[in-house]
Amino acid sequence: MVDTATLFELLAADLRRQVLFTLCDSDPIHLPEGLLPRGQTQSSQAQNTHLDSLSGPASASERDEMHEHTIQLEHVHLPKLDEAGFIEWERDTDTIRRGPLFDKVEPVLQLLAANQHRFPDDLL
Repeated sequence: MVDTATLFELLAADLRRQVLFTLCDSDPIHLPEGLLPRGQTQSSQAQNTHLDSLSGPASASERDEMHEHTIQLEHVHLPKLDEAGFIEWERDTDTIRRGPLFDKVEPVLQLLAANQHRFPDDLL
């Protein structure tokens, strides 16, 4: 059982919320494609990065940011969610599934999603 303080601590990080919200819609998800913005694929991400590289250094910062997110996911966020039982993370295949305690966090996620207009834009 996850206590309320732990639940809110786990939901405090943007990347952890993104993983959990994505699992509400799609189970399992495969990294990194499963966490790209909706409607965007890895190939469209690569095309955008290629096109951006023609316009200057902004694409390098975007690549750096994606790399940093990947490192944070693998070394901080996914282990915390896995340890809490909210996800099951198969490191060999970069696959994330709903964990045995996902049903404890899903109602909170649904409540947040249903009331997203009441929260800052970057919450979801």
